[in-house]
Amino acid sequence: MGIASPIRFPDLIDFYIEQEENSGLAGNCTELFRLVLSGYFFREEACDSKSFSVFLEKFELPAFLGNYSSLFDLDIEELRAWVDNEVVNGSMCGKLFLSAPYLKSFYPHQPPSFNQLSPDVRAEVLNKIKETNRDIVEAFEKLKADAEADRNRKVLTVVAFIIKNIHRISEFPLNRLEKKAQDVIREIFPSSEEVYTANQRQNAELTDEGRVKDLIKDFFAIRKFQDISEMMKLYRKEHERYKKRTLRARK
Repeated sequence: MGIASPIRFPDLIDFYIEQEENSGLAGNCTELFRLVLSGYFFREEACDSKSFSVFLEKFELPAFLGNYSSLFDLDIEELRAWVDNEVVNGSMCGKLFLSAPYLKSFYPHQPPSFNQLSPDVRAEVLNKIKETNRDIVEAFEKLKADAEADRNRKVLTVVAFIIKNIHRISEFPLNRLEKKAQDVIREIFPSSEEVYTANQRQNAELTDEGRVKDLIKDFFAIRKFQDISEMMKLYRKEHERYKKRTLRARK
């Protein structure tokens, strides 16, 4: 059995929540989708090419988006049918990657027409269309799965994920624990077995400086005070991320 490939766009939920909060477009699913295209899925392309960025601003989006107030509510099969159309040039990325602004910007030594592309470039573009369509649908599937998980996650699991993410981001070495990790977390946070609803009491406990320091000293091989300070900054950032996700998922 082969190992599944990592999802290409794993953090759509965090980007989208930020856009709902700060863009002034809450409730406007069509324009929020456009923001996700230009600011997340095709951020690099939009930054590298002004003409493609302008094309994205005017790109025609499907009418069904107007039936929703949030991307969390999208019907995945409805989205899949539009994004991953059976006709390649009718799919979402087909319309984007076969457009003159895209071809002129990213294949400047080729004619800006699919039929006139050299065979190797044509195969490359077709493959990119199919893969990106699939990746985008998978990202929305994960967004909905993440939201469901955020509604039902225990405090214990939230803290475990925070520790895991701090280790991944910082690459700071972990201690060899004498107890199970779950037991260490339970001893520090009395609410560990509660479902995390991001209520005031839970958040006060999870951000208590003494408890957080104890957690960091138990899990990480601290060598100097600055290490604790850096770990605490990462902890606060990750906790805030899970708090926002939980509050949004429980609306």
